[in-house]
Amino acid sequence: MLHEAPLDIMRERPDVLLEVLALAKVNVVGGAERLRVVVADSALTELPSQRNADFVAHVHEEGRARPRLTVIVEVQRGRRREKKYAWSEYVVRAARRHGAPVVLLVWVFDARTARWARGPHKLGPGFAYSPVVIGPEELPAVGSVEAAAAHLDLATLVALTRLGEAAAKKTDLPEEAAQAEVLRVAAAAVALSDEDVRDRIATASHGAASVAFRGILEQFLEAHHMRTLELLKEEFREEGREKGREEGEARGRAKTLLRLLRLRGFTVEEAASARIAATTDVAQLDRWLDRVLTAKSVEEVLVD
Repeated sequence: MLHEAPLDIMRERPDVLLEVLALAKVNVVGGAERLRVVVADSALTELPSQRNADFVAHVHEEGRARPRLTVIVEVQRGRRREKKYAWSEYVVRAARRHGAPVVLLVWVFDARTARWARGPHKLGPGFAYSPVVIGPEELPAVGSVEAAAAHLDLATLVALTRLGEAAAKKTDLPEEAAQAEVLRVAAAAVALSDEDVRDRIATASHGAASVAFRGILEQFLEAHHMRTLELLKEEFREEGREKGREEGEARGRAKTLLRLLRLRGFTVEEAASARIAATTDVAQLDRWLDRVLTAKSVEEVLVD
C-alpha cells in the first residue's frame, strides 16, 4: 500500500508533478500556466523481458504536440542493485521513444535509501548517472491546515512520505511533528466538498499508516464525520447504538480532542480534561477540534 499510495496521487492528480519538479529545482521551459501533465504508458522495455516503470508522465506546453519533458517516477523503499540497470534502460528508451529530455525521479522514505538512490550509478568507465531524489528532507513542512489546503496534492504526498519514514524506521508512531503534519492534511481533506477526493486522501493516509497511528487517524476522521467503511471503528458503532448517536459522537470527539492536545505537546490539566470529557455539546467540541492544530495553548483551544 505504501509503495502505491504516492503513485495513486500522481495518477489521479498528475499536475502535482509540476510542484514536485519545482522542489527538485528541475527547470521546465514555459510558464506554469501554459503547462499540463499527461499520464503516459509505463511500459518502457520490450518483450520478451518487458518491465514497467512505476509511473511515467509528459509535461506538455500549450500548442505543442511533442512533450517538453518526460518524467519517470520510481518509488523505492530500499536498495536494490538491479535498479541501476533498469533505470538506465527506462531513461534511454523513453528518450528515444518520445524525443524529449527525461527526468528520472526516485521517491524514497528514508535518508539511507536516498543516499544510495542519488548515485552516481556507474555502468562503466566514463558512464554514470544520478537520478533526482525526493524524500523526507526535500519536502516542505506542512505548517498549517491552510497551507495544506492551498497545495493539497503536494501536502498529501508529504503526509504519505512522513508515514513512510516512520515505517522505514520501524517505529510504531511517526515523530510528533510528522503526526501533526499528517493530521493537518487530514483536516484540509475533510473540509472538501468533493467526497471522492476527500475519501481517496483519507484512505491513502490510512493505508500507509502504522496500526498504532491508524487509531489516531480513525478517531480524528470519525470526529469530522468521515464515515467511509474502511475507516470506521467497531467501537464507535457499538457506542453509538448503546448510548445514542449524539452521546457516542460527543464521547468520540472528546477522546480525539484529548489525544490531539497531548500530541501537540500540551500538558492537559485535570480540570481541562474533566471539562472536555463532560461536554456533550457536539457543536462545542467541533469548535475546539477546529482550533487544536493551530492553537498555542490548551486555554486557547477551550476558549468559549
